[in-house]
Amino acid sequence: MRSAELKADWETLLKKLTNQFPGDGDLDLDGVLLLVGTQELQMGYVKMKKDVKINVLHVAICTVLEPYGYYEFEKRDEEGWPHYKALET
Repeated sequence: MRSAELKADWETLLKKLTNQFPGDGDLDLDGVLLLVGTQELQMGYVKMKKDVKINVLHVAICTVLEPYGYYEFEKRDEEGWPHYKALET
């Protein structure tokens, strides 16, 4: 996929998600990752403190990069949080 096509697809996705999840403004990469993380954790809409948001973003990044061999899922802890191991690539 060419760079221009990828950018157009990304913009289309951001518009769709912004319409589906209205908030203070347009979504960006962090907003999309926050959606991925909350979906992965099955959290739904909840107010989060900054440290929880950072952990949710980490879960999202690991989830997105796992299929590409950057992380490997290890387990879920007693609170339901997934744990990943960083792989050397």
